[in-house]
Amino acid sequence: MATTPPEQDAQGWSDRIRAGIVPGMREADVDKLMAPHARDRAWVPLGGSGARGLVFQLPVAVNAWFQLDGAGQLTGYAVYEQSAPWVKGPDGVLQGKAAEPPPITFLSR
Repeated sequence: MATTPPEQDAQGWSDRIRAGIVPGMREADVDKLMAPHARDRAWVPLGGSGARGLVFQLPVAVNAWFQLDGAGQLTGYAVYEQSAPWVKGPDGVLQGKAAEPPPITFLSR
């Protein structure tokens, strides 16, 4: 009987992503980590501070959310099953319920 590779579910992806996160990561580092795996990426603005979510759509309806501060430094992440349609506007911003932040695991500085 064939088994599902561990990265094919949210927990497997979470484990894989956690292993790739290093303190001080910036947006370009996150892009490099996720580029081989992501089907798409989008932004979610998080208010006037410049903080934002960078969301990657992964295979098998799993998303990875990376929370960046106003300077573009990683402050937290989440990996979760996609429960809302992935709708990205022409400006690259994720729309609708898919843009609601999931529970974030914050990184210590």
